Amino acid sequence: ILQDELVSAVELPAVDDLPQAALNDAAVVVKGSAGVGTTGASGAVDHLTAEIEASLARGPTAVCWVFDRSVSLSAQREQIASRLERVFDELGANRSAANRPDLKNIVVAFGESVGLVTKHPTDDVHEVVKAIRSIPVDDSGVEKTFEAIRMTAQEAKKFRRGTGGRNVMIVVFTDEVGNDADTVRSEEHTSELQSQFRISYAV
Repeated sequence: ILQDELVSAVELPAVDDLPQAALNDAAVVVKGSAGVGTTGASGAVDHLTAEIEASLARGPTAVCWVFDRSVSLSAQREQIASRLERVFDELGANRSAANRPDLKNIVVAFGESVGLVTKHPTDDVHEVVKAIRSIPVDDSGVEKTFEAIRMTAQEAKKFRRGTGGRNVMIVVFTDEVGNDADTVRSEEHTSELQSQFRISYAV
């Protein structure tokens, strides 16, 4: 049995100033960074809209999509292609017959060999998605990741030339570091490459 004088002595603090957790708003866009990998294809693609949009705000842009042809990434390529349709839609690239002429794309695939999948740079986003879905599986077990990046950078130089030069982004989708990591000449060379092109690695 509680005595009245003890109950009356209890003081409760005011609740108005209780600490609260920070609000997590799903609408907040978190901008990714060049040269940073993310885990999972879905998480990687979800960062691309803001990245490409920011580049387009600075000027016409060319995006080089570089895909690992290995068996282990084959299932994710379809998932990536589907999500890219949403990315292009958010960028307004699907909303007119002319698409977005300020956004050019090429698709590159690599495994034991490296090659262009798109025959020419295109602003037709449906052609980009179709090209990604058409990439054949390479079951050789060889992944020439760095050769692919190097070839893509050489191919992308054409976008940088002249007064009408474009911003260039190179987006690499792979789940392995590659069999040719030892061919990277030096950290200085890699830094030089990144100073010319915006390179993002997505795992």
